[in-house]
Amino acid sequence: MISIITCSRAPELSAGLQQNITDTIGTDYELVTINNANNEHTIFEAYNEGVRLAKGDVFCFMHDDVLFRSADWGKVVYRAFENKRCGLVGVIGCQFLSNKVQPWWHLGHHLGCITQGHFVNGEYRTLQDGEALQEESKEGVAVDGLWFCIKRELFKTIRFDDKTFDNFHCYDVDTCMQVIDAGFQVRVLRDVKIEHKSGGNAGDEYYGQMGRFINKWGDKLPISRGLGWGKMGTRLYQWYRNMGNR
Repeated sequence: MISIITCSRAPELSAGLQQNITDTIGTDYELVTINNANNEHTIFEAYNEGVRLAKGDVFCFMHDDVLFRSADWGKVVYRAFENKRCGLVGVIGCQFLSNKVQPWWHLGHHLGCITQGHFVNGEYRTLQDGEALQEESKEGVAVDGLWFCIKRELFKTIRFDDKTFDNFHCYDVDTCMQVIDAGFQVRVLRDVKIEHKSGGNAGDEYYGQMGRFINKWGDKLPISRGLGWGKMGTRLYQWYRNMGNR
């Protein structure tokens, strides 16, 4: 069973989203909704509470403003986890993380795509963000927190780090680093199609939390998967990025 865990701005998910999940997941599931209408919790605290309450063998963490646009996505997730090295899957991410305070989506080597919603002159419009993979999944180093799944067993050794971080940023990249540090892969899936109804933001709070992320993981960064040349390739790409920012 998949436990779908959300930190929600309402006491429960909308009826439309609940029906959308029922119509598309293709597997048994439960909803674990952490009511954060009064902004009592950071997302780290809310997700840790969700983990405590969840009963499934796969935990799916997602925003409350998404819609699924593909059938049987739960089966896709289970198929990905047949790879015993796979610990976390998402739908959009990257193959490189810097040792500088920079958003991952500014660094190149993106993986996957979503349909991103925007309001233009009061009208809701969507566009595709990123390119679809050719293969069923591809290894990366980080995924976007709008939707990702983790095998239950990993929470014996990882947790959402509510000691280091204190708001709603970096829970995704930090958790991905924990999964990699535990010896598992982070992978981006091709066949889970999601519409995200709002864009993220990278304001002062985000950069402050990224600073904490760099301080925490500095001895492991930069990090890459799939760039070639191993650690040397990673360092060369970091040098290239640093030259481009001068």
